[in-house]
Amino acid sequence: MKTRWFCLITYTERNIQKEDVELFRRIQYVVNVMELPDIGNDKNGRKIEVSCHMMAEAASRVYDVEVRHGYFVQGYEHSWLCTKNFNIIDVYPWAWSEGRS
Repeated sequence: MKTRWFCLITYTERNIQKEDVELFRRIQYVVNVMELPDIGNDKNGRKIEVSCHMMAEAASRVYDVEVRHGYFVQGYEHSWLCTKNFNIIDVYPWAWSEGRS
């Protein structure tokens, strides 16, 4: 029986604009290779961690995207990017921090 390879198209390939997939890949590469900056300590001596808000705002200055601010779940603020095609790119997945590998 002949295999019908065209059935193996992913959801992303079928439903998300190619330009947004390419944009996601560019942003993903930068986020994966960058070192998180050391911003210093707050007035109480605690280390200031890079937040989703900082990451989203910085990315919006480099890429053709808009920043959206809202909540991940009730009580947890979050920021993400929105493409001109209204797809979401999350540069800082919720609960992700410096412990990434």
